[in-house]
Amino acid sequence: MATASNLLFSWDDVDRLGDLERLRLALEALPDEALLRALEKRRGRGRDDYPVRAMWRAVVAMIVLQHPSLEALVRELRRNPALLELCGFDPLGRQGRPRCRREAGPDGRANVVVFEPARFRDGVPSAYNFTRFLAAVAELEAEEGLIAAMLAPLRGDLMALLPDFGRRLGYDGKALPAYATGRNTPGTGEPADPDADWGRHERAGKPDKVWFGYGMHVIADTMYEIPVAFRLTKASTSEVKTLETMAADLFRDEPTLAERCRDFSADRGLDSGPLKARLWDTWAIRPLIPARRLWQAEKADAATMPKGTAAEPTRALDPRRADTIVHTEQGEVRCICPESGTERAMTFQGFEADRATLKYRCPAAARGSVCEGRERCHRLAGCRPGPSMAFP
Repeated sequence: MATASNLLFSWDDVDRLGDLERLRLALEALPDEALLRALEKRRGRGRDDYPVRAMWRAVVAMIVLQHPSLEALVRELRRNPALLELCGFDPLGRQGRPRCRREAGPDGRANVVVFEPARFRDGVPSAYNFTRFLAAVAELEAEEGLIAAMLAPLRGDLMALLPDFGRRLGYDGKALPAYATGRNTPGTGEPADPDADWGRHERAGKPDKVWFGYGMHVIADTMYEIPVAFRLTKASTSEVKTLETMAADLFRDEPTLAERCRDFSADRGLDSGPLKARLWDTWAIRPLIPARRLWQAEKADAATMPKGTAAEPTRALDPRRADTIVHTEQGEVRCICPESGTERAMTFQGFEADRATLKYRCPAAARGSVCEGRERCHRLAGCRPGPSMAFP
């Protein structure tokens, strides 16, 4: 297991920094120049009370400093002048230009110029200002994808700096509930959030979680805990299909990462035979994904046995042969003594890449234990006592 002491990079070093230092690291690392230029181009000659770059830095600060809402961010900006200055806002605010208008004089003929006092603009944007800015960012991202494009250069830099980055990858999904309730808006009949829909997770065939919104899908380096790919979908989108597409796109765009990766982990819900086969057959990546428990018939038979006698269900390794080798649903290979009927786990001897086989050895031969049916078992298996057996 990887620990902070044997990694070239550790989050402990980052956590020991102050808030502003961590924010400064994030701002310096983000390749966001293309995004900022596009936002400035969109603003054009419009009002620039709060510069685009300052607003963007404040949004990044909201994430790094873990503020739960825009209102919390605004309160922090008002309270913390150092943060306000780091983001690029003017702590003193800005005095607007006075306005003037012409009105008719008392006699109805002469014009009188009336000056209106200039309004003082606060140096801290309001939550409303941030909401409009984020709407502009979202619109630009939907058209050009400039935020998603930042991940590729960051990933490349990490692979150049960390030789073992990407060696162990893993996938996880996150349910993101929308602010909308999922009901249609009264009067219009349209949903409040047309891009979201209902998602459902099940456990043991029963609903475990139901939400209206989206699903966030992330592939990350499991040693360094750093994402290498992400995708946002509707809540109802299949995680297995999304993972298959994400893995194919990632390894196509980053072939060096495919060569470097050794194993890929995910939880039991992502168990898929085609996915596991593709990971190994296409990229020689070991899928570390637990098998789902689907042996209903064997479980029903085990449940009818007297309490204390039911063993874990097994199936014959090769149904075409009447030998003594069986396996469990989770892939453990066992042998059955032909004399006593005792099940024993066979001793794993390694993997032969040339033949794409797993090697197991008789537990009695490997550990020197006593087995009444050892000779008979070897005759049934068609092998000499002692050598290992290879299974594809």
